[in-house]
Amino acid sequence: MKSVDGMRLFKREDNGIWYVQLTRTQKRSLQTRDEREAKMRFIALKREAVKGKLVVLDRTPSMS
Repeated sequence: MKSVDGMRLFKREDNGIWYVQLTRTQKRSLQTRDEREAKMRFIALKREAVKGKLVVLDRTPSMS
């Protein structure tokens, strides 16, 4: 099973939108201002991460 310990749910104060922090530098918007909806989407994302279906793209430059 994959670790989902690094994921956390937070709300930005300036716009009120809920986000999930996937790694220290990567975050994903949940596109909602409702706390209950954000928690439901967060649980769904955690389940995807455990199943290995959550794709986090690494944006490091590739060498060709």
